[in-house]
Amino acid sequence: MSFNSSASFNINKPAASTSTGNNTKSTVNPRLEVTIKVNEISEEKDSALIAYIIEISQQAYKTEKLESTIAHTIKDKLEQFEDGKYGKLWHVIVGRSFGSYITFEKGYYIYFYIGSMAFQVFKTP
Repeated sequence: MSFNSSASFNINKPAASTSTGNNTKSTVNPRLEVTIKVNEISEEKDSALIAYIIEISQQAYKTEKLESTIAHTIKDKLEQFEDGKYGKLWHVIVGRSFGSYITFEKGYYIYFYIGSMAFQVFKTP
């Protein structure tokens, strides 16, 4: 399985973004810098989904205290996005240090950081 690193993405809010190598940084909120490490979600097809994942992750990161609650909040909101258009089989892993070995539906995986917190969001078939 190949992973495509994101060179840039569009969040429909005023944002500054910089690209360094395979990583993309966006400062939608200057205190919550986003660095996308791996993006398998098609930017041309699903840029709204990418923007939504980043937005709800930033909101949860700001409002929730526990990593498990952040993940739960993101999963719940993602499963309701566009009236469930993307299905209910989403998984979210949040933390500063974790390992994972996963299987995901092709085209539905993103791994990024908000500050020093890692976010792994993916859909299973």
